[in-house]
Amino acid sequence: MSRGCRSGFTLPEILVTVSVVGVLAAAVVPAVTEYVNKGNEPASQPDVQRLQTAIAGFTADVRHYPGDLQQLVTPIVSMSGSGDSLDFDGSATPVQFTPMEASRWKGPYTSALISTGATAGGQLTSDRVSLTIGRKITLSTGWLTVPILKPRTCAAILALDESIDKPSAGAGNEGTEGVVIWNGTCHAGKPHGTVTNPVLRVGPAN
Repeated sequence: MSRGCRSGFTLPEILVTVSVVGVLAAAVVPAVTEYVNKGNEPASQPDVQRLQTAIAGFTADVRHYPGDLQQLVTPIVSMSGSGDSLDFDGSATPVQFTPMEASRWKGPYTSALISTGATAGGQLTSDRVSLTIGRKITLSTGWLTVPILKPRTCAAILALDESIDKPSAGAGNEGTEGVVIWNGTCHAGKPHGTVTNPVLRVGPAN
């Protein structure tokens, strides 16, 4: 006499299956979550990080802060009157580079499309967000900063601040903390105020 086919699963089989699924979920879910969160990172962070890396490389080689974004892609000079302000650093009291310091330049330090030239050189327009920064790098309250040329309206600056500083931004700190800072009364509760002196922090001063 043949035995009939068994239907269903035994309790041990169910427990083993659930355990295997649980182990797989514990291994896969964190990786998937991390991947998804990367997609939620502020859009312009890579642009800022590229500049920070380039400035760190320049500073390590030349042993001075760059004073102009164009210095990241164009050899620095040790003679004044170049028309491109490529001969001074970005320290608290800018000084002219010496020939020895100029010889230490090993750039270009970034592939970012920083413009060159005597008048419009040293500007960078982000390819991720509406952002154009100016050339001059200055030292201010422990940070190396560059001016934000556009946008300049309050609403646009707030949107830019949100796109760059979203992980750390919070009510009350707009304009004074993070990478995008400015003067004036532009904040979430007053989006139509006036924004003055918007700057981008491109690295801490060592």
